[in-house]
Amino acid sequence: IDSSQFSISSGYDRDQRTIFMPAMGTTSFQIIWDFEDDIPVSGFELTWRYPPLAYYMEYQHPDDYENWVFINQWGPSPVPNIAVPFFQEWIIGFPARRIRLTVLDAKTYDEGKLIALRDTLYYRPTGLNLLHKMPVQVSSFFSEHIPQKITDGSDRGDYWRTPDGVRSAEIVIDFEPLPPPGPAD
Repeated sequence: IDSSQFSISSGYDRDQRTIFMPAMGTTSFQIIWDFEDDIPVSGFELTWRYPPLAYYMEYQHPDDYENWVFINQWGPSPVPNIAVPFFQEWIIGFPARRIRLTVLDAKTYDEGKLIALRDTLYYRPTGLNLLHKMPVQVSSFFSEHIPQKITDGSDRGDYWRTPDGVRSAEIVIDFEPLPPPGPAD
């Protein structure tokens, strides 16, 4: 067995053939990803080879390096020895310097107590205006203040509006042309 396939870097190398696996029988551990700078994180994905019974994620906010901010906990199941799913995704963003994963308990598999992380992906904002030039429909508009002004990305003062006396209006923006999100490099 090539032990280099189980190193900690295998838990975030984007290679599904490698995994991070601590020593067999380990029941809990922590991994800290240090970005070495304050960055906006728009979400993350975790893929497990041998998922634990329970774990949680935290981050260090750029304004407070002394404390960790709780993100979420996955598990434990009310049914004994049921691991978390093989895949978890978090899509709520936060600013972070470091992110910490803490495994609370390992599952007992046929081979014994195992925990193995296949891959971790962190997403960063792209800076793209996702609404720019997207198709838009409105229930009403006034004169030159046409619906396309909502998504044209033009300067202030160039806008859509309803006719006088209209008390409510509906805007529908079609996001269908958007490409699927992908991890930031």
